[in-house]
Amino acid sequence: MTNHFCGECGSLVYRTSSGYPGFALKVGNIDSERQDGGKVNKEYIPDIEIFTRNRAPWITPVKGATQAEADFTKEFLARYSG
Repeated sequence: MTNHFCGECGSLVYRTSSGYPGFALKVGNIDSERQDGGKVNKEYIPDIEIFTRNRAPWITPVKGATQAEADFTKEFLARYSG
């Protein structure tokens, strides 16, 4: 697993791994507006939410996103990528 950090503040932004396709983006780190005035939050809608068992009760699930109570497993990814 490789962690990728913000070059300005050092916050963890995303992770990549040879064991999983794609990457895990920490969406809380994304600004809600782009430099050109566009809305980032309308462009980056999660496909999967992980660790939902720890979701705060006032946070609602992302509409249409697959819900995973824990982290990805190979079995979960096999079912998800169907």
